[in-house]
Amino acid sequence: ELVERFFRHLAEELRGWLASLGLRRLAEAIGRADLLEPLATESPRTRGLRLERLLAPLPVAGPIHASPRPAASGALERRLTEELLPAIAANRGFRGRYPIANTDRAVGARLSGAIARRYGDQGEGMRPIELEFEGSAGQSFGAFNAGGLHLALVGEANDYVGKGMAGGRIVVRPPPAAGWLAREAPI
Repeated sequence: ELVERFFRHLAEELRGWLASLGLRRLAEAIGRADLLEPLATESPRTRGLRLERLLAPLPVAGPIHASPRPAASGALERRLTEELLPAIAANRGFRGRYPIANTDRAVGARLSGAIARRYGDQGEGMRPIELEFEGSAGQSFGAFNAGGLHLALVGEANDYVGKGMAGGRIVVRPPPAAGWLAREAPI
């Protein structure tokens, strides 16, 4: 009841703000940088901020909308699971190489589940599944990574790499043409 009440009040306040801006729906506010203005402040932390470029209208004709989640999301994880379940079940091990995109979220999580069900979180006695990826890994690459699952990525990865890791191995390297040193970059 408290959560419900909170969201009702939040919705009411949002409706009030939209009405004060002459808008009927939240979708009408998307991309409307003309409705924003920086607050004057004397804080030493914000004194040097210049927001003009951030608040400039986008040079786009027509409405701007948030795009829905890509339909292909999870496709690589499903493909890997279909291909590798027999190898996990037969303890054959596997080595493969795949392209990856940031729409491929939580790659390795289903495989880790299959490994953990059969061999435990540490993958005791299992021949390793070694997968190499190239590109931009989506959120939670290698989540819950079980022992015996070795993931290598040449590229970059989003947040939560190895979240809940349970004994596997994850290596992330920058692409050879990267113009920065890996030890100096958080991504």
